[in-house]
Amino acid sequence: MATILVEDPSGIHSIAISDKNPYKKVCETDGDPDQFGDETILYISSEIIEQVHLIEKYSFIVKLITMFDFLLSMVYYFSYGFWYAYTVSVVSLFGYMSTNNFRRGYIIGYLIYQYICALVKTFFICFIYYNFYFKHKFLVNENVFYFLHFNTICQWYMFHFVRKFYKLLPST
Repeated sequence: MATILVEDPSGIHSIAISDKNPYKKVCETDGDPDQFGDETILYISSEIIEQVHLIEKYSFIVKLITMFDFLLSMVYYFSYGFWYAYTVSVVSLFGYMSTNNFRRGYIIGYLIYQYICALVKTFFICFIYYNFYFKHKFLVNENVFYFLHFNTICQWYMFHFVRKFYKLLPST
C-alpha cells in the first residue's frame, strides 16, 4: 500500500492507495519531483487525485461483490453440483482478480456476465407477468416471485457498480 499526501486549503490529508492502482503511474509531475528525506514528492493535479480516490473506493465495492458472487456460486455448486455454478464461480474469481489488478481488459468479462444475468432475470420476471395477466397462470410461488424481484434489483445494482468501476479505469 502506498500513501499519497494531499495538500489543500483545509490542510494535509493522506490517501492510501494500492500499489497496482493505475493512476499511480499516470501521476503528472510539475518538473522534477522534490525529495524530502527518503520520500519523493510529486505534484499531482486535483483531477488525478479524485480519480485515485474514486477507483480505490469502487474497487473495494467490486471486490466485495465478486467475493459474494463467488461464495454463493460455490455454495450452489457444492449443494447441487451443477456445472453452471462452477463456471459462474470461476467467472467471479476472475472478476475479483482483475479488480485486484485493476485490469480494464479483463473486468469487461465480469461486466458482461453481470449484464447477462440481470437481463435474464428481468426477462424471467416479464415472462411471469405475461403468463399471469394473459394466460391466468401463476408459474411460481408468491415468495419466490418476491425474492426474484429483490434478486433482480440487486443484480442491476451490482452491474451498476461494476460498470462504474470499469469506466473509472484508464484505457491504457
